[in-house]
Amino acid sequence: MCLYVRSLKISEGNKIQRVLRHGRNAIYVRRCQVLLASDQGMKVPEIAETYYLSEDHVRRLIRQFNREGLESLKPKKPGGKEPTFTEE
Repeated sequence: MCLYVRSLKISEGNKIQRVLRHGRNAIYVRRCQVLLASDQGMKVPEIAETYYLSEDHVRRLIRQFNREGLESLKPKKPGGKEPTFTEE
């Protein structure tokens, strides 16, 4: 069974195109490239080879997008405690 992104809405497609043209965050741009490739019919192994990613990562991106939409593309803030600084 092949995994593909769900059908993109026009607004989602426009947003992805805008990010690909003017995006400054490399992670965000790469994720948009993966989704667009999947929407155009490329299979997971082809996408992984083209963009030098693991197949597992490509599948994870596609599944997240299918569940959450464009919000899944934004890089997550790293967890952990905020650093605390003293006067020293």
